[in-house]
Amino acid sequence: MFIRQRHVTGPNGQRYTYYSIVETTRESGKPRQKMLYNMGTHSTIEQCIAKEQELLGWLWQPPEHYVAERAHRQAKIDFLNDALSKVSRQRENRE
Repeated sequence: MFIRQRHVTGPNGQRYTYYSIVETTRESGKPRQKMLYNMGTHSTIEQCIAKEQELLGWLWQPPEHYVAERAHRQAKIDFLNDALSKVSRQRENRE
């Protein structure tokens, strides 16, 4: 699992950088990469967690139809925390 950096040139000629969490697996003996989470312009997982927690905080207010959205945001935060620990362990193992 690692963070991929993509560079995109917009219609105005400006260059943008986007990040995603990617996992590499092998299928039929060939490496395949799967994007697990699109981080947008946030360059660290910590920034993504902070943003999701901010959005989750707004959803703790009525009406109750936000229940599913709250559960979805909490699942994203749990995934990001897990990804952060995996990426940190992989970095430690390389050193």
